[in-house]
Formats: sequence, structure tokens, C-alpha cells
Amino acid sequence: MARLQRFIVLALACALLLAGAAALAQVTDPTPLPPGAFLTPTAPAFVFPTATPASCEPPLALAPGQRLNTRPGINLRSAPNLSSAVVQYLENSITLVALEGPVCQSGINWWRVRGPANVSPGWVAEREFFGGRYLIFPVTDPATVCPTPLTLPVGTQAALFNGLRVRAEPALSGLVLTVAPAGAVAAVIDGPVCADGFNWWLVDVTVLGLAYRGWVAEGFAGRPFVDEPGEPPAVCSPPLPFTVGSRGFVSYRDFQPKSLRAAPGRNAELLFTLIDGVAFEVIGGPVCADGFNWWHVQIISRPDAVGWIAEGVPGTYWVRGIRARR
Repeated sequence: MARLQRFIVLALACALLLAGAAALAQVTDPTPLPPGAFLTPTAPAFVFPTATPASCEPPLALAPGQRLNTRPGINLRSAPNLSSAVVQYLENSITLVALEGPVCQSGINWWRVRGPANVSPGWVAEREFFGGRYLIFPVTDPATVCPTPLTLPVGTQAALFNGLRVRAEPALSGLVLTVAPAGAVAAVIDGPVCADGFNWWLVDVTVLGLAYRGWVAEGFAGRPFVDEPGEPPAVCSPPLPFTVGSRGFVSYRDFQPKSLRAAPGRNAELLFTLIDGVAFEVIGGPVCADGFNWWHVQIISRPDAVGWIAEGVPGTYWVRGIRARR
């Protein structure tokens, strides 16, 4: 009986060993791995939803030529997509002009724009992303009412004040072609055109030996940037009581710096532009020319600056005397 029990136990043990070997054989890869091979666990596959919509939202109502303002810190790109090269980074808000668009790409409306001379043309995104905040905003319509323009017939020779910007188009957003120095003489070709609240004139002007044709703003009512031509009086009024050696200073209320010229006369070469308060010493004069009394002066702070300055006319003098201290 004891022998029978031992036999049964041994038989059960063998059966268990065979079952374990069979189970192990079922989970073991029977194919031998090549040397250097690695077993890597297979990660579960995740499908990420596409964040970029196939279509764009309705674009802003912009038209070619319309102005727009930007948020600070945006990119101008070479093409209408987020993977294109950045042409320029605009750190501050700026006014641009729409050239074409919109182009829908990756769920974003894009506009090709240009700006001032220091901004390269490029493409700007209308929004950060689909449904995100706007990066550009249409400029509200500027004033369409302009002051009564000056009388500048075509062919008129007009003097320019304040170092005027000469632009490619009659608008504040127009590309700046050059800056005409104060006192430069321009020939009127066309105008006026009312835009951005200013009257604009198409002129021909020479700057540093180069000829330019472009648009200049006439200025504000009562504060023109362009000198309306007129026939000066043939006779000058009595001059101010300057004498050689007396001192004076530039003084004006028309916001227009005054010219120091190489000779007495409005067409003489412009040497310097004198702002309000510049002091001088009289070294000669007066000379009557073009209806003005002209004084030969030397600028006290710049002894090398010597030339002729017009005193103005009664009621609108551009210079004043300095009383001697006692």
C-alpha cells in the first residue's frame, strides 16, 4: 500500500513537470534571435486629433490698398504659411498696407502687406490660429475733409519747409522716396489730392543732385509745409534798428524754421536752417531783396556759420534784437 502511494505521488509530480514545460514552450519564441538583437515592447498606438482645421474662418474685410494696424511682436513671412522664412520681426505696432489676400493656409488667413521704407514686404497672419486673437486690425477711415488748399497752379515753383518727406503715393503710408531739405524748391506737377486729412501735391524736386518726383503734404490749416508763391513787394519796409555789432536771435510763431542763405534773396543757396532762439551777431546789412530786408549775420554758437537772413515783414518779424546789459 505504501509503495502504491509513493508511485501515485511520483506520477503526479512528473505530470506537473510536463505541464509546466508545455506551458513554457507556448510563451517562448522558438526562433533563435540573431546576435545583437533587442526585444522592445510594443507600445499601444495613440491617434492624435489634427489641431489644424482644413478651412479658415471668414477673413477680415480688407481690400488691396487698405491700411491696417498690427499688434506688437508679430512676424512678416516670405510666404503665407507658418513654416516659411521670417522676413522681419515687428517688435512694435505699425501701420501696413494690404497688397493682396486673403490666402487660407493651415486654418489661417494670410495677407501680403507692405509698410514704410524700413519694413520689408511680406505675409502676415490674420490671427494666431483658428479662433485665436486677431494680429491685425483694419484702420478706421481717416478724415476725408481737408482744409482749403493753397493756390499752386501746375508749373509753380514752391519752397518746401521743415524737411518734407516725398512719397510715392499721396498718403501717410506712401513709400518715402526722399526727404527734401527745408528751403528746397519744388515744381508742382499735379494736385491737390485730399487723403488722410492732408492736401497732397505731386512735385519734382532735386535732393543732393538727384531728381525725384513724388507727393508732399501741404500741411495743416494755418501751418503749411509748402510756401505759397506770390509776388513780393517791390519796395522793402523800413528795416529793423540793427547795426553792425548788435546781437539778435531767431524768433517766429509760424512753426517754420528760418533760412540762412549765401546771399540776400529767396533763391540764394541755403546754408543752414535756423530754429527758434538761435542767437546771431550782425556783421552787415541791410540789403533789400525780394521784398525783405536781409542781414548779414554770424551765428554766435557756430562762428563758422555766416550768411544772410531775412528779417520778415511788419507784424511778422522773424528776428528780434538782444538788449545790451547795463
